[in-house]
Amino acid sequence: SDLDFASKAAISEIAARVAVSEPTVTRFCRNLGCEGLRDFKFYLAQAIAIGGQYLSPEPLSRDAREQRIASAITEAAIAAIQR
Repeated sequence: SDLDFASKAAISEIAARVAVSEPTVTRFCRNLGCEGLRDFKFYLAQAIAIGGQYLSPEPLSRDAREQRIASAITEAAIAAIQR
């Protein structure tokens, strides 16, 4: 899934997949309150572990996948702000 990819991929793979530069990925993570990609992946993995039980096994439309990714990112950002 996209969430699994984001939590395990190297910065170069993430940047290539979303067609941005590696520094843009780092800035994105920092804008969410993380120190960098490693910190972001930690919070993303937590969000996946906690929220995974609520994910549907059926294939999702692109819009639904994007919404779930946005939700996971939001949860990671909230966790970063709360620490």
